[in-house]
Amino acid sequence: MDLHVVIVSDDARASGGASAVALASAKALAARDVRVTLFAGRGPVDDEARAALHKVVCLERGASNREQGGLVRGLWDRESAAALERCLEACGPRPIVHFHSFADVLTGSVTAVPHPPGSRAVFTLHEYGLACPYGGFYNYRTQAPCGRRGLSVKCWATACSTAPYPRKVWRAVRLSLQKARGGAPRADAAYLCVSEFSRDLLRPYLPERARVELLPNPIEVEDRGPAQVAKSEEFVYLGRLTEEKGAEVFAAAAERAGVRAKFVGDGEERARLAAAYPSCEFAGWLPADGAQRALRGARALVFPSRLFETLGMAVLEAAAMGVPAIVSDAAAASGSIEPGVNGLVFRSGDTRALADALLAMTPEAAAPMGAEAHRRFWADPPTMERHVDGLLKVYKELLEA
Repeated sequence: MDLHVVIVSDDARASGGASAVALASAKALAARDVRVTLFAGRGPVDDEARAALHKVVCLERGASNREQGGLVRGLWDRESAAALERCLEACGPRPIVHFHSFADVLTGSVTAVPHPPGSRAVFTLHEYGLACPYGGFYNYRTQAPCGRRGLSVKCWATACSTAPYPRKVWRAVRLSLQKARGGAPRADAAYLCVSEFSRDLLRPYLPERARVELLPNPIEVEDRGPAQVAKSEEFVYLGRLTEEKGAEVFAAAAERAGVRAKFVGDGEERARLAAAYPSCEFAGWLPADGAQRALRGARALVFPSRLFETLGMAVLEAAAMGVPAIVSDAAAASGSIEPGVNGLVFRSGDTRALADALLAMTPEAAAPMGAEAHRRFWADPPTMERHVDGLLKVYKELLEA
């Protein structure tokens, strides 16, 4: 099948989960002799992607569109749309346009670009940006998941961010424009959900006739057998250091339980947390191999997110290494945990409950849980090869429909 795929991503490098999957899958598709063009909003461009892909188009934005171009361009960027239209015109007939992320830099304007006849659009739903103005169904003021329907009257009326209420209105307008002018979501596209949890939450926001598929994100970890978790005294957090990710819940719980806590990541809360919890180690972002070493050297991964996370890739990475996870019940990853068998689940935002879970994860408990997590992961691993097989199947069936 002669196939040309245009990968649309705010970032041309791996700066988070969505862009990491976009770049990795683009390179894996190219290795299968698929012509792949990366269309991105801001650089720098990943060197491997530039070498491996058919073409890279990067608009070299320096920040989010709102920060660099002002409030109006942050809502709807005509330049991004025109650039994508030129990119698609150069692709030839019937390309697949695969959207991974676009709201912050490219804006929803790119979803309104006329596609060549016979082409198809695919959206990987890494978060809830097609349904929620803030993309996470989370109220930052109450520090709890939001139960309102996105863009409902109650949603518009709720100040759910710590920023002034006009910022919420701006985000709601941005999402409304994306739906009304961009046509996203639309019925003739395919939507790839990364977990059953996120699929069930998003399905009411997608057109009834839309094709919705479950395709977990790939996990690229070598099978080196279960880690020696019983020998470790360290509990590891991997991700952004923000309130909604539960970073302080873990720091406070670790102090309460008297256990060693290591944070691999960075974010707006790092300086404050480091000052407030001096017994915790804050390593910052580490290269991929360094992050994997930190994870493999842990007794358990702690995933305390207060958000409705769509997947929680760190939990799967830990399982691949035979490291059990202690997971918040608000996250989709809690669905992969059988408490006491391959990890533990605690009540979201509850410091005492997390401290109890940390104390329960003794060396004697961690070893069999880690071994079972490893066994379950490798019995049905979400490898990149299988991920690409799933992508090609969706692409082929869309073009033949």
